Amino acid sequence: NKTRLDNPLHALSRNDPRNFNPQPRCCVALPVADRQRSTCQNMESLFTFLSYSPGPFWLLILFLPKNRTAMLVVDCFLILLSAIFAFQTVPVLQELLPLIAKPEFVPISEFLGSDRGIVGSWNHMILGDLWIGRWVAHDSLQSKYPLLIRVVFIIPILLFGPLGLFCYFIFRIISRRRVALTEV
Repeated sequence: NKTRLDNPLHALSRNDPRNFNPQPRCCVALPVADRQRSTCQNMESLFTFLSYSPGPFWLLILFLPKNRTAMLVVDCFLILLSAIFAFQTVPVLQELLPLIAKPEFVPISEFLGSDRGIVGSWNHMILGDLWIGRWVAHDSLQSKYPLLIRVVFIIPILLFGPLGLFCYFIFRIISRRRVALTEV
């Protein structure tokens, strides 16, 4: 059904069995041309890389935040993710700038529902979550919080980014207020 493929809002009704397709989304809507199939496979490969490559860096952040070499490796990975994002974004800036300048739900949802939008958004989230985790690990060391505190907050940051950061900020405010009250 052509209207179902063209309307990104229709995808919101996940309970509709007509929306189920076991093939990857990007390969279903593409014509059979080899170049487009290759682009789809490249996007899927990039998505897979972005999904699984941060794991070792999360372990470095969690268990070796005092090690300068380990944090340099994490920083290099963040630079790599930033470069990937830049290489993905620059070619579509002409398309993106009007969307950002005048944000409207449907045009932005259409772009985010595209292959570039999905992979770019995923990269943005992975990069942001990893940077937040790096900052929380650094801040928790400066505040002399034990490893258990880092674990309690790094895991929600890994999974939900801003939610974990919010919880860490609440903890930080409460713990610093307690210190301030006992020093008076």
